Amino acid sequence: LPPTSRLLVMEYIDGVHLDQREKLGSLGLNSKKLGQLFSKMIVKMIHKEGYVHADPHSGNLMARRYKGRDQLVLLAMGSTSSWTLLAQELQLVWLGLILNDPSRYTDAARRLGTQNPQLLCSILTSKTSEELSSGGRYLFDLNPSTDKAKIMSEAAKNHNKIIKVLSELRREVLLLLKVNEFARTIENMMGGRPTGVYEDIARECI
Repeated sequence: LPPTSRLLVMEYIDGVHLDQREKLGSLGLNSKKLGQLFSKMIVKMIHKEGYVHADPHSGNLMARRYKGRDQLVLLAMGSTSSWTLLAQELQLVWLGLILNDPSRYTDAARRLGTQNPQLLCSILTSKTSEELSSGGRYLFDLNPSTDKAKIMSEAAKNHNKIIKVLSELRREVLLLLKVNEFARTIENMMGGRPTGVYEDIARECI
């Protein structure tokens, strides 16, 4: 759209939305590589830079070939949020999970607002409390024992508790959870690593 007296256009960026797989292929764009790149980008934003895109959805994400390289384009960057302290607490939760240190992730989760740290960690990782207690290796299990039906069963059984945990958390934390899950969904959709976002978080947190 051209600029008008009521519309300000800052920049025109050409690209292809990530769900347009055939168009990506026709441009020589590597879907798997783009999915991994998006996960790494989001994790770096949250856990290293301390800010993140506040309106993540597929309409605000495109890919293009730029100067001979695959490049992701995030649109609507006017919607961003920053939170260094919250990101640090979330890092401690992940670090406790990776190191299988319940006291570490329990204390950090409580500082994020919840009175049920174990359930928050299950929400973060899509793992049951039994799997979490077995050690951090389950975060990177490429063939997880918890299948979709089991996750749905656990969610239904703990529905009211999950709602309570989410209501206890600060809204900014909910946005962080949403963005993390969006990154995981995008990479899986693009044929990337099943637990890629967890691996990227681990590298930033350790």
